[in-house]
Amino acid sequence: MGVAHEAIAAAFGMTPEELFAAQRAGKTIAQLAEEQGVDLETVVAAAIGAHKDALAARVQAGELTQAQPDQAQARMEPRIREHVVGLYGPGDRGGRGFGPGMGPGRRGPGMGPGFDPRWQDQ
Repeated sequence: MGVAHEAIAAAFGMTPEELFAAQRAGKTIAQLAEEQGVDLETVVAAAIGAHKDALAARVQAGELTQAQPDQAQARMEPRIREHVVGLYGPGDRGGRGFGPGMGPGRRGPGMGPGFDPRWQDQ
């Protein structure tokens, strides 16, 4: 599970697994926010903050250059906003979601937990 998904679940006071289950049952994050009485902007801010913190930690650890998270952050907020209104699924059965990354591919291990930046420019 991604850090943004975990932050969204925490904003609702639920576990990431409970959030996935609710999404698989057809609920959008916006619908859950309304049901839970949580302001949607609070949920979006939690997801963005968690994502930024995770990228900053990877820069600090020397896993990414600062340019890489700068590029990601430019795309992050619109995608998170699209996700919370239900444009993307929960990361299962065709949805883009907030799962662990793109997985293995032609150019390397993807952007998930095993991401190795040495593959990026090949």
